[in-house]
Amino acid sequence: NVGGGLVSVQRANDFADRTFGLNGVVKYKGLSLFGEYFWRDRTPETGPAFASNGYNAQAGIFVVGRHLEVAARYAAWDPTDTVPDNDLSEIGGAINYYIRGHHLKAQGDFRRLRDEGRDQTAHELRLQVQFVF
Repeated sequence: NVGGGLVSVQRANDFADRTFGLNGVVKYKGLSLFGEYFWRDRTPETGPAFASNGYNAQAGIFVVGRHLEVAARYAAWDPTDTVPDNDLSEIGGAINYYIRGHHLKAQGDFRRLRDEGRDQTAHELRLQVQFVF
């Protein structure tokens, strides 16, 4: 599955945004691959235009039937190409346990979040349970 789109918006905060996105998904026998790229051109009412691009990639595989899945993800975003070394990124892993498919599942992930502009690294652990009735 491959998709894409183009959006052009004039924002109330005096920015004109033009965004193009491209994504793709492959699923085969318990393996899933997902990736997307976004190209955004921002033109302020005053000052030069700049790019603000980002992407992410994710892979997962079921290791116990259709119940236990492990996944890994990497994402990065450059808020503005006019400022060097200000990228934001994340890298992480996840474990998903599907008790009754997406109707009842438990999920957990751990991520390292990096802010190059502030020279900061944070770590985040998320746990959640979803049930649909």
